[in-house]
Amino acid sequence: MTIYAETRGSRTYPALSLLDLRAEKMFKLPGRLGRLAVFLDVFNAINVNTKTTANVISSSPVIVNNQNVYFEGATAITDPRVLRLGFRIEY
Repeated sequence: MTIYAETRGSRTYPALSLLDLRAEKMFKLPGRLGRLAVFLDVFNAINVNTKTTANVISSSPVIVNNQNVYFEGATAITDPRVLRLGFRIEY
């Protein structure tokens, strides 16, 4: 039997503010070869580590990475800052 002691929505996760950036430069290739684009993507540029998942079972802890996580303890956070360098050829 499940007893709902709190109203739905009484507990929420903290606000998640992400900043993803992209810088791109286009180069024209000689003749009819087309164009070359070089780009840099930065995901989670401000490197936040906001809780995205928590233990919701109050009766027993959950084991995450060989550690006990108790009620409302974080079981997942946002991914760290990631840089991606790439190129694209258009012809």
